[in-house]
Amino acid sequence: MVKHVLLVEIGTEMLPSKMLRRLGESFANNVKRGFKQVNIYYEQFLWFASPRRLAFQVIDISMFSEEELKNNVYSSQFVQQDITELLNTIVFDALTQLSTSTMMRWKDENRKFIRPVRSITILLDDKVVTSNFFGLPSNRVVRGHHIMANRDMILDHAAHYQKVLLESGFVIADYEYRKQIIYSGIKDFVKKVKGVIDNQIHDLLEEVTSLSEWPVILLGSFDERFLCIPYEILLYIMKVKKKYFPVYDFSGKLLPYFIFVIDIITNNSERIICAHEKLLSLCFSDVEFFLNCDKRYRLEDYLFRLNTVSFHSRLGNLYDKTMRIKFLSIWIANKIGVDVSQVERASVLSKCDLLSCMVSEFPMAQGIIGMYYARRDGELESVALAQKEQYLPGFFSDVLPSTLISCIVSIADKIDTISGMFIIGENPKGRGDPWGLRRAAFGILRIVLEKKLDINLSHLIKYSLNLYKTSLVGFNDSYVSLSIDHGLNAINSFIYKRLCILYERKGYGISIIQAVLPENIMSLVDFDKKVHALSSFCVLKKKESQQLFIIFKRIFNILKNVSGLKCGVSAVLLIEEEEIILANKLKVLSSNFQLLYNDSDYYGALVLLSALYDPVDCFFRSVVVMSENEGLRLNRLSLLNEIMCLLFQIVCHPQYIFNIYSGKK
Repeated sequence: MVKHVLLVEIGTEMLPSKMLRRLGESFANNVKRGFKQVNIYYEQFLWFASPRRLAFQVIDISMFSEEELKNNVYSSQFVQQDITELLNTIVFDALTQLSTSTMMRWKDENRKFIRPVRSITILLDDKVVTSNFFGLPSNRVVRGHHIMANRDMILDHAAHYQKVLLESGFVIADYEYRKQIIYSGIKDFVKKVKGVIDNQIHDLLEEVTSLSEWPVILLGSFDERFLCIPYEILLYIMKVKKKYFPVYDFSGKLLPYFIFVIDIITNNSERIICAHEKLLSLCFSDVEFFLNCDKRYRLEDYLFRLNTVSFHSRLGNLYDKTMRIKFLSIWIANKIGVDVSQVERASVLSKCDLLSCMVSEFPMAQGIIGMYYARRDGELESVALAQKEQYLPGFFSDVLPSTLISCIVSIADKIDTISGMFIIGENPKGRGDPWGLRRAAFGILRIVLEKKLDINLSHLIKYSLNLYKTSLVGFNDSYVSLSIDHGLNAINSFIYKRLCILYERKGYGISIIQAVLPENIMSLVDFDKKVHALSSFCVLKKKESQQLFIIFKRIFNILKNVSGLKCGVSAVLLIEEEEIILANKLKVLSSNFQLLYNDSDYYGALVLLSALYDPVDCFFRSVVVMSENEGLRLNRLSLLNEIMCLLFQIVCHPQYIFNIYSGKK
């Protein structure tokens, strides 16, 4: 039985390297979904991606399943009669679903694509499938390597695609095979110089694979004197700027070697290596020059020059921001019992490196250079480390600052930025967040929670907002006061939303989170314990939790329209046996509950509360709560209120708990 082969290649200009794999896989997956929708079957689906092409090859494509083929439903004419009518729609839909943030138009073509399309090749076996995408008719022509084989090549059959490109076009179309060649070559050179490679090379390896069609791996070296440069700068230049792979010794220190990939076969590799070595040495020499320029000043010498740099046109300059960070850092340090003098020093120096020559030339080095310069100036290690770690975490799952001083400065910097932007109305709207405020909020929450810092966030936000009273530019006093009041509510709501998202990502149900979320964020550490306790109680004690919330829902519904209840229950007015039993049970249980609560054993406290189910159930069965006798009625309501108050200590909004048992989460 003949196996039919389909080939589709979209020839383009240079595709974005950081997303080539995603584009190749997405194109293939889009086509697979299209095939599934119209019941097109196949034995094997191969996808290809290189800097100037996206392609796929389908082996044994058919309109019939294996069962239908066994029953002799197969028709040798299905290719021309059926599949060809569907391919154009499926391929075009698959292409239009591909998108990036920067789509392009070219010539008079109104349609947009990732990069201008230069050729369309669609073959089914040895026949061209007639189509027209982006103003280009399909054909059987593919182009080779843009330097070594920059010519058209004719495909006589769809099955010959890889072979023709490999043997005549100097193109390795298979992305994974190309990646493996590069990785193997890197390992060979690393072994040659008795070193090791970084474990974190995945992204760089993907990018380099996406930049080459015929990779050739080479080894270069540089002067050992450059190893005195901060290694973060060396890595940034090699990995980010030059796409080189650094080499380390077995202790993790950089060696004066680098591995790079070129996209051409050459008979004079030594000349190419020499050129790359010279280029890298020039870059490192520039860094040396800037480092030497910065030696003229201590880090603190830049402090008052921060007056000349604007933080925001309406929020003052960087010196103003530094002073706010200092006051916030001192406030936090006093709350959690950290050395105030070290925190103050770290916060005062926190933005000084922004005026250094190094950061002016390499903005990514902010904080990193501050750390090295602080060490050079003889600052305490904790102060120096805070210069770098104040920017952590840089993204949702990033590492946290390692010391409490670094944590304090990081929180202060982030809450100051959030407060300022909310005051002037530049808070995130829709998907836009140019100031990274959502990321900053997540950073604050993670630091406080994971480091277990006992900070009242509501008070911190209020203090931060008040610091802006003297920094705002172009606003009158009444507007400032109004903006600060509005900002407090808005930031609290903003933080609340991030907190819910954070715990949802941890796997907690939204009802659990909202049930224990207080009106004002007093202690996030306490909130974390309550969320964990309530979630564990609902999972580990399913029967008890269900019974507990049933009786509390009934109590909640009775009390929600009642006001003016007096504290305490009068023993004299307890006349029914069931209410006496309940009152006595509650008296004993309340004492034990408070002991558990004071020890933050919220899980144990909830388990203890579940013991009220039977006496409360008997109470409701035998006692008329809404008695005509006002004294009895109010006393019974007060008894129920005392029970409810126990739950309120852990669960601020019990109505959300009831959703758990009504099919909501």
